[in-house]
Amino acid sequence: MIGSCAARLLVFHLTGIWGQCSREIQDISEAQPLDPVDPLDLQLLQISNVLQPSARTRASRVSIAKPLQSWNFTQILRDKPTGSFLSHLEVLVRMIGVTYNTTRPILAHETPLTLTARDGSVWQRLVHFDRGPVPGGVFARVFRHGDVVILVFKGVCTDVKVEQCKIDLCYLKEIQNYGPVSDRVLQLMGFDAQLCNTYRSFMNFTEQASALVAAIQAACPRCELLVTGHSLGGMLAMTVASRSSTVKALSFAPTPWKHLPASQVDARNSSPEMVALCDPYDCGINAFFVPGARLAATTCLFLEQEEPRPCQGLVEPYFNQTWRQQMERESPGDSLVPLLLCKGSAHRWPHYESMVDVAARTQKLPLCSREFSILQRSVST
Repeated sequence: MIGSCAARLLVFHLTGIWGQCSREIQDISEAQPLDPVDPLDLQLLQISNVLQPSARTRASRVSIAKPLQSWNFTQILRDKPTGSFLSHLEVLVRMIGVTYNTTRPILAHETPLTLTARDGSVWQRLVHFDRGPVPGGVFARVFRHGDVVILVFKGVCTDVKVEQCKIDLCYLKEIQNYGPVSDRVLQLMGFDAQLCNTYRSFMNFTEQASALVAAIQAACPRCELLVTGHSLGGMLAMTVASRSSTVKALSFAPTPWKHLPASQVDARNSSPEMVALCDPYDCGINAFFVPGARLAATTCLFLEQEEPRPCQGLVEPYFNQTWRQQMERESPGDSLVPLLLCKGSAHRWPHYESMVDVAARTQKLPLCSREFSILQRSVST
């Protein structure tokens, strides 16, 4: 049942059916036990695209701070002054949605030239900085309001039939995003990793990202530059920020960068200007396979929120100091499939869109610690 909906999604994703299909999948998953994983289903669960803002985000009625004055991450994540959390994160959420929607293989909407935030601030699209390389590579969109520039890197594409997505998946293989099981994950997705030999010349993702940052800074040397993104886009945001004292990064569920060479990321010193916002299952499962997944960053966990059905019943990452050992004990045999089903569901961009809104409405703000990035702390300590 789910597989047929996944197939319709991949066939019709250019027609804007995502909302209907995703609701159908949610209804099915809530009504039926999970069947053995199908490669197409796994692709669906890992898809990060969003074709329309969630109803929760559209309908939210949360107090908004005065027009954006500062991007002090510590204060924003504490909602100081009141309304700052939603005012700032809503801007990033909408920009990431625009980036997904206006880049291949989606291209679901006309490309907007401006974005008006809840507080009335108008962000201008700097289209001359758009990046959408053929056949693939780093995709990006850039926005400016006053002296603040926000660079958004697009997340991973997982349709194994699209060349652009094949290049993304080869890059994930290159950086071993799932540590020792990275090749097995690609196999479960139905991807032939031998194709990666064809795309060796396209694996310079961090160099492409750094070149775009340099171009923006050269064009606006006095501007405050923030970088953001989700998934692979979040990782690229973190890597460019790690190598610059003037770039801030606030990303969502960034792909682990531990296995990048030192020439591409500086993970020696932690920085309050590098923040990863995470669902605990999403980033926790990554950290389970790649300890030290987000070195140098502060990881902020959205807690006390409804988790996707595939995550329910699994050991909750970060809940106590022994969660990693519990996960190993309570998942005998091949535990990779249930973990990936949970991870894929928790990783979807609409889930993050919803979590930001719920956190703002309930004031259950993310709990932040650098130690969450390197598996040294639990929520209970």
